[in-house]
Amino acid sequence: MTPRWWLAFAVGLGLAAVVNLYVFASDYIFVSSRLTFGYLPMGAMVPFTCFAMLVVPLVRLLAPRHAFRKEELIVVFSMTLIGSVFPTLSMAGFIPSVLATPYYFATPENQWQHLLLPHLPRWAFPPNEAGEMQWFFQGLPKGEGIPWGVWVMPLLWWAMLLVGIALATTCLTAILRKQWAERERLAFPLAQVPLDMIRPGKGRLPAFMTNRLFWIGFGLALFAISWNIISFFDPAFPTFPIIHGQGFLQIGQGFPSLRTNVNLFVIGFAFLTPLDVLMSVWLFHFLAILQVGIQNRLGLTLGPTDMWDGMTVIIAWEEQGAFLVFVGLSLWMARGHLRDVVRKAWNPRCEVDDSREPMSYRTAVVGFLVGAGLVAAWLSRLGMNGPTLLVYGLGFLVVYVGVCKVVAQCGLVYVRAPMTPHTFVSHTVGTDGIGPAGLIAIAATFAIWCDNKPVLSTATMHAHRVAGELRTRPRIVTGASVLTMAVCFVLAIYLTMSICYTKGGATTGCWEIQGGNIAFFGEYVRKLQNPQGTDFARLQCMGIGAAVMAAVSFLKYRFLWWPVHPIGFCFASGWAISSCAFSIFLTWIAKAIILKTGGMILYRKARPFFLGMLLGYVVGIGLCFLVDVIWFPTQGHMIHHW
Repeated sequence: MTPRWWLAFAVGLGLAAVVNLYVFASDYIFVSSRLTFGYLPMGAMVPFTCFAMLVVPLVRLLAPRHAFRKEELIVVFSMTLIGSVFPTLSMAGFIPSVLATPYYFATPENQWQHLLLPHLPRWAFPPNEAGEMQWFFQGLPKGEGIPWGVWVMPLLWWAMLLVGIALATTCLTAILRKQWAERERLAFPLAQVPLDMIRPGKGRLPAFMTNRLFWIGFGLALFAISWNIISFFDPAFPTFPIIHGQGFLQIGQGFPSLRTNVNLFVIGFAFLTPLDVLMSVWLFHFLAILQVGIQNRLGLTLGPTDMWDGMTVIIAWEEQGAFLVFVGLSLWMARGHLRDVVRKAWNPRCEVDDSREPMSYRTAVVGFLVGAGLVAAWLSRLGMNGPTLLVYGLGFLVVYVGVCKVVAQCGLVYVRAPMTPHTFVSHTVGTDGIGPAGLIAIAATFAIWCDNKPVLSTATMHAHRVAGELRTRPRIVTGASVLTMAVCFVLAIYLTMSICYTKGGATTGCWEIQGGNIAFFGEYVRKLQNPQGTDFARLQCMGIGAAVMAAVSFLKYRFLWWPVHPIGFCFASGWAISSCAFSIFLTWIAKAIILKTGGMILYRKARPFFLGMLLGYVVGIGLCFLVDVIWFPTQGHMIHHW
């Protein structure tokens, strides 16, 4: 039967809108769990899981002739995932907040009035002639409406930047899809979960809901979350240790703590990851703890860390060198495929087949060049000079490709690059070479970085991977993704502006409005006050990390007996990994025992249990939100974070 694409688009766009409404309500109104963290965020998982477990079976029961088909559900999931990239901390909460921050938070003490404000280009930052930026944080005065007039042009300019990023990202992931999914056969755990959920069953229920082990895992996870909900009403009530931030193990004086909380969300995806990759993640994290402890004992330091660095400056730059080698080797391994892509783009009549790709290779290559050029032109106008733009662009490319492949290979729902492009360019080019306008441009573009979340490449790559299961018209998902990006960006910006101007952004208590936005500008104003040249000590550490990564990669790919996968070295000391390394270690032990005792047969039998545990946790977080809405409005409980 022919898929009803119109229905898939309508339902997918509706679910993407629900994701935005749900996330904004949880984050900004009811102050419940933060739902945007992760590359398959809870904000997308809760609506899609409820849809797959309730709506899909109900339609099959009541109107079997109109039941959703697999192809339609693939489009629905892809649009839901893409829609989750925009709300609150993901992107839309940052852009208006960052644009309003310099005016509202300027004080005589921080000297922003003469160090920062004169360098703000009027086309990119809305004016504050009548106090409109104060209203964003404090709420509208009586009788005033949202001052859309001062915001329209700056938001349109920022939308152009995002169009360039989205275009370049969608095209680049389309180019790399075949190499990663078919030639290297990466695991894509984050894509396997929704594919399991949309696989049709023999009866009225989806296939994943017909296995007894699924319901055992689902029930255990949901029971644990429900048990913890009792503590909402009685804080002294004992809880299971699955809440963010619980559990620390101190190895010794000077050594970072090892976090021992159990994260069921992480475990569910990690079970689908290869064993050697799982071992690499927890092993290198433990080695990073040991290295940092030894450095602290010896007093080795290169100064304070920048925002989102690892545990210390030394290890952050070592990991940056490893990350550069990881991305370089990934592109080198894809050289044959990239050569075919260029040949097909140059001559569409050559024998290379791109009919099953998300877009033609010619379209992908041209689109990537146009998108990258648009981003470069935008940043140049914002104030970046040539050398800064080249290094900054390299940093962004490495992060977008590297994080995307790490997530595809490791199944890490939480992971950060070892450092941001902002830190990389600041110490590589030197702040004296970047100049005041360039530094302010770097600070402002944290609005499109926002905690590593708008790495659109992970969402578009997984949408491409899921679309590979379509028997016909795989490019329909690309069109659906583009439509979702446009609609959800506008919706997320509208919701951000409406809530902040009506309620007062400062009342949300969210980091993107009362923390990160201030830190961005504060850090780069300090760099402006204390200009420095290229930091060769940091570059030496980067070189050491690159050499170690190259050596471990050579051993892994040259000798089959070498047990250590190099990928964990790229991000071992990050805060995101510290929150889930213990859970990954537990998953590695469980999976190793299963494979050792029962091989792949037992692994396949156990898989529904872990899927059930994951989805039970997801439904439990949705239940927590409902409890907060009913009994604890504006004073919710942040059960889920990372």
